[in-house]
Amino acid sequence: MFKLKTGNQVAFQLGNAICPDFEQIAAQLGPDLAVAGEIVLLSDRGNEKDHFAVVHVDGIHAPLIVPVSMLKVANLTDQSDAQLRA
Repeated sequence: MFKLKTGNQVAFQLGNAICPDFEQIAAQLGPDLAVAGEIVLLSDRGNEKDHFAVVHVDGIHAPLIVPVSMLKVANLTDQSDAQLRA
């Protein structure tokens, strides 16, 4: 399995994000929206190393914290279209 690290471009469903303003963001966009961004920080969960990722997504002005298990490596050929690699 590919090891994610800071700087990787990743894609995920917005509904998998944990963020203080998530309800406001989800109400405006919908939780099934697939977004892509850059990992800016990996965080542990107790003894589980690199369990969460803080992801910066252009256009969303709140930190998005996403379980690493919900991320997919993104191949961003176009800023508006994230194509996922299997």
